[in-house]
Amino acid sequence: MVEARILPLAVLVLIVSFPLTTPAAEPQTAADYFPETVVVFAELPDPAGLLDLALDHPVRHKLESLDAVRDAYGTPQFLQFKAVVAAVEAQLGQTWVKLIKSATAGGIAVAIDAPTQGAAVVLTAKDEQTPQELLESFARMASADASANNNPNQIETGEYRGLTVYRVDQSRAIVLGKSMLVTNKAELGQRIVDMYVDKAGKTLSQSKLFKQAQKLAPTDATVWGYVDIAAIRQSGLAKELFTGRSDNPVLEFLVGGILANLKETTLATFAMSLTEERLSVDVAAPHDPAWISEERDYFFGPAGKGSAPPLLHVDGELLSLATYRDVSQMWLRAGDLFDEDVNDGLAQAESNLTTFFSGKDFGEDILGAVSPQIQLIVSRQEFAEDAPKPAIKLPSFALALRLKDAETMRPELRRTFQNLIGFLNVIGAMNGQPQLDLDMDKEGDKQLIAAAYLPEKDADTARLPINFNFSPSIGFVQDRVVVSSTKSLASDLLNLIDGDTSKATPPTNTDVRADLAGVSQILEDNRGQLVAQNMLSEGHTKEEAEVEIDTLLDILKTTQTASLRLTNQDGELRLALELTFAPHDSSASQ
Repeated sequence: MVEARILPLAVLVLIVSFPLTTPAAEPQTAADYFPETVVVFAELPDPAGLLDLALDHPVRHKLESLDAVRDAYGTPQFLQFKAVVAAVEAQLGQTWVKLIKSATAGGIAVAIDAPTQGAAVVLTAKDEQTPQELLESFARMASADASANNNPNQIETGEYRGLTVYRVDQSRAIVLGKSMLVTNKAELGQRIVDMYVDKAGKTLSQSKLFKQAQKLAPTDATVWGYVDIAAIRQSGLAKELFTGRSDNPVLEFLVGGILANLKETTLATFAMSLTEERLSVDVAAPHDPAWISEERDYFFGPAGKGSAPPLLHVDGELLSLATYRDVSQMWLRAGDLFDEDVNDGLAQAESNLTTFFSGKDFGEDILGAVSPQIQLIVSRQEFAEDAPKPAIKLPSFALALRLKDAETMRPELRRTFQNLIGFLNVIGAMNGQPQLDLDMDKEGDKQLIAAAYLPEKDADTARLPINFNFSPSIGFVQDRVVVSSTKSLASDLLNLIDGDTSKATPPTNTDVRADLAGVSQILEDNRGQLVAQNMLSEGHTKEEAEVEIDTLLDILKTTQTASLRLTNQDGELRLALELTFAPHDSSASQ
């Protein structure tokens, strides 16, 4: 009976003494290798898949078909590089492709640690033998090469925690089970090894901030990463991103709100995805409208609710941009946003603009009369067969804005535009430039005022000066105003806007789309001018310049479109970029 009572007690003691779950023999994720003090982390989960995609990517086939690339493959430097690769492959008994796949079958992770200011890379192989054999093989090859050339062997070996350490200057390499650790700081390497051997210490994967970052990142990314913004900010690194006033108004206009968010947010994630059709990059960070100071309300709007208008689309479109920016508030808050030099320049500009706008305050009365919803479009310019043509052909561009009080501002802007044309004619006459001739069209609520250059009677109308790319125009319809470099684009936009009832597109702050195929065609149209410019600036012969320009054009032709979208929703700020590739002609690579 006593034995029957003791047996259950003994079993209970054993259960308590030996937990049901034991520490894993190997880290389960890449983040398990690194300490929680890591401030930058990036992971490539499937290097083999990315390598296969890169080797057989349509863009690679197109690039390898270029004459310049084929010529580069025949240079002595490249042939020497191939010989070195072949020698390494012979020593290791496998091709470099198989070597990379076997050495990184479990992924690659990179980290930067704050306390040690060191960087570390962990490559996880398919088995425990691969990293050990790889390091030993490289050590033997380095030793043999040093001996053959009567040089000292640069690779030294030592031991730490019972593991062999390979040293080259400040760098260290060590095998941890199926993984190889490479670091440039001994202290960081020791800390990682201690955590691995002792199965103790708080890892990056256990960090609350890192777990929050994982929720922001896409799940299907080719590469993804995390940045501890709070730690970087506290360390004093990259101070220019977090403190001080801007010295660049254009940069402030483009990313001022993003920089303001960096001053308060805790982290940021980034992800990259690659397919045969596209390359996409996604950057995200926590966001709270309360973090944005009053002087930067111009970027996101009051309470962060400002939204961009929809994109405009026309035939021959090269670029379309829609954004929310309260330029009036940005101008009026310049004293808080910019340094002294910029403010001095803006003060001078405001004085001149106030005179130009008949004494009206430029920031309040002119910019303040325009809604923060801004649309910009750039399009390919077509010239009729019998129309005057410039030697250098430029795209046309236009700005579409919404007026808060159209009835008051229409005549004001119309008069200002006419004054501007008169001023340009006076300046042009003084410098021997052609004159602009004003014209006006009116149809219902639509009104278009345009100016055009008139060629001289004996001029070669097929190769006119660059001025003939422009027919400055201003148009009005409903509560909208269009300012354009050409009459044709202004007319197209007025027709497009007339009757358009589309509204802002929350939560989009900025939306951009570019037709890179169209950009390539514009450059192709001006190939002769580009070649001449290359000869002047680089000192190349005509043949050398043609090769360089044609190569750049061919590279650009591998792309099709590019887009950027900045959104502000559900407590996060997200920037998405995408590049699409031109369709692949399979017959071209055969």
